[in-house]
Amino acid sequence: MPSVLIDQNIISYGDIMDCVKDKDVLGFIRKKPVGEEGSWLREEFNCLPTVSKLAHDNKIKLHRYSELDFENWKNSGSGSHKLGALFSTEDMDLVRPAIERSYFFSSELSDYITRESVLEFCRWLNKEQAEKAILNFCESNGIPEKRIGVPREISWYQNLCNKLQKEEQFIDAFHLWTGEKNNIDYFLTCDRKFVYAINKNYGRCLPILPSQLLKILNISTLEPFEFKQNTFYNIDGRAMWGLI
Repeated sequence: MPSVLIDQNIISYGDIMDCVKDKDVLGFIRKKPVGEEGSWLREEFNCLPTVSKLAHDNKIKLHRYSELDFENWKNSGSGSHKLGALFSTEDMDLVRPAIERSYFFSSELSDYITRESVLEFCRWLNKEQAEKAILNFCESNGIPEKRIGVPREISWYQNLCNKLQKEEQFIDAFHLWTGEKNNIDYFLTCDRKFVYAINKNYGRCLPILPSQLLKILNISTLEPFEFKQNTFYNIDGRAMWGLI
């Protein structure tokens, strides 16, 4: 069964319903589809119900880890309700990060989960003496290296980052490194620039778009979205009336 580390943008795009009140009734409506009609992003978005069904039918196995969970927490609308959410982190296997950040960059949770905090850590990992600093920390504190992660293989991550043009992509590279170290087959994302920036033969874990995953699995027929546009649904998911 193919294993898949799932990026936060997949989870966010897959959370397709908004909780609203219409005619004094609390319920849900479909969000506006992601991307413009006919765009590459809309095409990727339209693949998500099929990816969701593959996971539900145990044709693929989805995975997550702490840094992606933190990104999920920052998106208040993501995972805030069950109705219409194509992907639930509760149904994914939890894996360990390539390097456990909390040993080296600790702060208040509100600061710790910010993108800038993660990026600062990724910049630090790219410094020449990062591996030595991590190993010295383990030795000084009597902490087994395996508890921290894989510090002796940090050059793999550094070489990966050298392929990228923007520091912001260092975070996605860390996700990919985590997938690599957990022997996961694919890192599923809608970040097309990152996918195309990485050599497909660079490692075991392949960064991939939803449409590419379906092509590899020889799936050409897409599943429809369960909920329709311009329709009001009650809290149980039953269609109530159309919207103007």
